[in-house]
Amino acid sequence: MIDLEIASTDFSPKVELNNGQLLITGEIRPEFPHEFFVPIHEKLAKLSAQNLVVKCALEFISSSSILQLKKMFKVISDNKGIENTSVEWKYQKEDEDMLEVGEYIEEVSSFKFNYIII
Repeated sequence: MIDLEIASTDFSPKVELNNGQLLITGEIRPEFPHEFFVPIHEKLAKLSAQNLVVKCALEFISSSSILQLKKMFKVISDNKGIENTSVEWKYQKEDEDMLEVGEYIEEVSSFKFNYIII
């Protein structure tokens, strides 16, 4: 059963929450980042899961979307119904900006990120 599915567009990523895995792939630069993330935050706030694996493979993220991604990790952290969370941050070898975004979000969140070069 798929808990949440958002198709990608030219400005927003594919998002899929399914069987304890949250996949976010593509570019995050919607015109209204808060509105884009609302259903994601709402679903994660209500999620009950022994293990949640968050897999991010982003090509680009706007600065205003970084704030919403930080909030997403805060929502996960605050949800006592999620027992364990692991994060895979995938990035292109030459894309130091995406690595730095991951390191920043890791620094301000309560999670240890596993960095994977793709």
